[in-house]
Amino acid sequence: MPNDGRDRYERTPGTLAEMIFYCSPNPNTRRLLEEYRIQFEAVHGPTDLTKRYTSTWPIAQQNWLIKHDVKRWFDGLPPFGKAYLRGIMETEAGKGKLDDMPDVLIRLFVQTEMKLDHEQRGH
Repeated sequence: MPNDGRDRYERTPGTLAEMIFYCSPNPNTRRLLEEYRIQFEAVHGPTDLTKRYTSTWPIAQQNWLIKHDVKRWFDGLPPFGKAYLRGIMETEAGKGKLDDMPDVLIRLFVQTEMKLDHEQRGH
């Protein structure tokens, strides 16, 4: 049976970052993400837990949205998730390793469509 991403949640998310954005099998990645979330929220305020972020949708729905409208998926991420992903893309671009990233994220990045919330508001 093909893996439709259900195994993403085989382990219970242990941090707020994992619950609303990303549940990696790599413990170092999970730790880095939670540290990033804490630092981000210290500057930009807490994540609004009343919102239904695209990253909390069922995996099949997220995969469909990523395939058909990746910008809408990205725009629906929690603020720290958007900043985290764009930061990774900027780092990889600086190292000349952008082509190691997923094609859909590369397109979004090179088209400068990875806007953060404060950039979309014009601040």
